Amino acid sequence: MTNGRARLQRAALAAQTGRYLRDCFRAESPPRASELAARLGMSPVQLSRAFAANVGVSPSRYLKTGQIKFAQRLLTKTHLTTNQIAYRAGFGTRATFFRLFREFARATPRRFARR
Repeated sequence: MTNGRARLQRAALAAQTGRYLRDCFRAESPPRASELAARLGMSPVQLSRAFAANVGVSPSRYLKTGQIKFAQRLLTKTHLTTNQIAYRAGFGTRATFFRLFREFARATPRRFARR
């Protein structure tokens, strides 16, 4: 595959995944790799291979990173509570939100918001 073609595939995959994430955030629903695969007309295995080849991370890791980035925007740009942010970003529970936020952002949500 040529570099231009690979870049195009990477951009298309990122754009489609971005649309899927926005839909999940609007619905306050957790994003799922299996749901993304179905939406893209792929099997979960095909989606994993496409992400490995084009993005370099697993689909679930990419989706979690997107959730954390969205939560970070909400923390810095709104006055929502951490519970509200957790649900808007599609985390099922506050505990899951805090655990993953600390893992990805290397800070608690409150500390991150104060930066």
